[in-house]
Amino acid sequence: MDNCINIPAELYADDAVCFIANRYHVTPQEAVRSFLVQSGVVSDIKGNKTFDFRFEENEIEILKGLTEVYCSKNEEKRKYI
Repeated sequence: MDNCINIPAELYADDAVCFIANRYHVTPQEAVRSFLVQSGVVSDIKGNKTFDFRFEENEIEILKGLTEVYCSKNEEKRKYI
């Protein structure tokens, strides 16, 4: 079973995420979900839209870095609330 992943809304508004999403004609949310599935962080969930594209290695690295940055910022905020 996959752990619940809390993706901060700021990640979806990031210029790089929006650029990559636009490149594949998907929403930023779909791009992040596809990245999480493609990188093995979560398994694909039945009923969710599947995509026929694969991110390039540099896009995976960009999304991985951004996910780590935004999620760690979100975790830090939670510690101080």
